[in-house]
Amino acid sequence: GDPAFGAAVVWGAILGFVLVLGFTGMAVLVSYWCNSNRTSFFVSLTLYLLFLLPAMLPGRAQKGLVGKFLQRANPLAAADQGFLERIIVNNRAAHEYQDWLRGPLWFLLLVLVVLLVYAAPRLRLQAGGLGGRRPRPRRSAAAMEGA
Repeated sequence: GDPAFGAAVVWGAILGFVLVLGFTGMAVLVSYWCNSNRTSFFVSLTLYLLFLLPAMLPGRAQKGLVGKFLQRANPLAAADQGFLERIIVNNRAAHEYQDWLRGPLWFLLLVLVVLLVYAAPRLRLQAGGLGGRRPRPRRSAAAMEGA
């Protein structure tokens, strides 16, 4: 086969894994901060569309200083249009465009730090009630008669 196919599979899997971890962590954070599933779904979908929007900008809007910054900072645009397109379509070496990997990697790192440092200690595993309080065990009828 074509050597570009091997690069497409490898880099697609690596960047796909990084993006899936980043967006899944972001979805967990959104779910943590929202009170209902409906709100969590709406906020997650809105955030995903906001990340997708700069990748869909017309060519002229991507050329300015702000457009270039948005393309590199946005993890979806940096992975898709910035890195994979240049590696696979233009058949270039990965080290020439490694600057485009910073957006997805920083996004993943930021989401994981916020998730593990801020949200993880405050997560509760019991449904309902206050996070730190456990319900008192009920006494059985036999234990109440013996007391």
